[in-house]
Amino acid sequence: MFALLALAAAPRRCGALDPSFNVSFEGGNVDAVWASDNTIAYSGAIKGTSPYHAWFYFQVLNASTTAPTTLELVQSEWPEPPWLSYDDVSYAHAGNCSGSRCVFLAERAAVFVAYSTPYVTRHADALARAVAASGLGAVDALAVSEGGRRVPLVSVAGGGAAGGTAAGKTAVWLLARQHAWEASGSWVADSIVLWALSADPLAVAFRRVADLFAAPIMDVDNVVLGATGKDQQPVDFNRCWCLPTDAPVCLHWAAVRAAHGAMEVNLSSAGGYADLLFVDSHAPGNDRIKAQVWTQCTNGSAAVPLSFWNKTAVFRQLLHAEAAGAGDLAYQWACAETGPGYSPPSAPYWRISDVHVSRMFQARMNQAASTSNSYCHETDAASVADYRAYGAAIGRSWARQLQAPGGIPPLEPPCDSYPMSC
Repeated sequence: MFALLALAAAPRRCGALDPSFNVSFEGGNVDAVWASDNTIAYSGAIKGTSPYHAWFYFQVLNASTTAPTTLELVQSEWPEPPWLSYDDVSYAHAGNCSGSRCVFLAERAAVFVAYSTPYVTRHADALARAVAASGLGAVDALAVSEGGRRVPLVSVAGGGAAGGTAAGKTAVWLLARQHAWEASGSWVADSIVLWALSADPLAVAFRRVADLFAAPIMDVDNVVLGATGKDQQPVDFNRCWCLPTDAPVCLHWAAVRAAHGAMEVNLSSAGGYADLLFVDSHAPGNDRIKAQVWTQCTNGSAAVPLSFWNKTAVFRQLLHAEAAGAGDLAYQWACAETGPGYSPPSAPYWRISDVHVSRMFQARMNQAASTSNSYCHETDAASVADYRAYGAAIGRSWARQLQAPGGIPPLEPPCDSYPMSC
């Protein structure tokens, strides 16, 4: 799609229009200037209360189609090569890069440039339409955001939107985009839902024993704004999954309160579910091009029961096999353990939502059967095709584990401990 060129940029032809920059669309963000002939200096602009420049998503207008254009990333906490598109649908990684500079020859005068393939509310709406058309689930709003926007929620159930029963089943909660800039997390969540709707025999088996509840965009306000979201004030979305007795900011955001409340209902006697599986889908960047599984500590005061850890280990073994065809997201055992040590001294509560959920619901999670656990998937930016394959691999791994719960954890490479986590 994008021609590879030498890094030396040719002079712009005489009389050509200088590029201009368009961000007048959902999620649009850039601070860019026409720095010199055929060179665009850009970074993400600070929006909202997040202190980071990580997210950028903009359209270059009047790009030269006869001389190469240089993109120079001038400020970013996580500097990575951008993704490019002519139609805002099909994105390709800029491949001719050295350090913070990438060079490409535009096939058309209008080019989209983004940190990773964007996922905004129109994508969540398309997912909702697929769920509604399937007859296998329902579309709802998890909450109304602080900015007055619907936080989308879809569900997939074996009995369809109006049929079936929760009795004895596992409630699977899948959240994405607690950090607004991590668009890849939404793509993975979206892909898991589409797999759960499919005719794959393992998807059919999954629907018999589990109901899936998925929110592909939690921090919808910052996604629409084009803000990074991470470490926003008064609290990061992923850092407030604690109880109000822990800190004043616990359960601060409406979407977090709603998800927590729904899980409470799921595990109540009236809810009827026998078990809970919670997964948070994150995407920290596109530098490593690999998938990770984050889980709770295995030792110390923060340790989860050994049976929970064993289930995560079995899941990782299944995912390693199922995701072999996921291209850049083929799962290679990468893992991190998180707990109180992940918090800064100023935060008297655990910072990561999967740990909070285990802490709050552990007593009601079934340690003897099912996939009782809560953990976090982290992915780096990849192609949509790889997201689709990786999402299906996660779903297939859940289905296999639900069919044969328990088990002895496999021999595997040791888990990479996040610094100062456990």
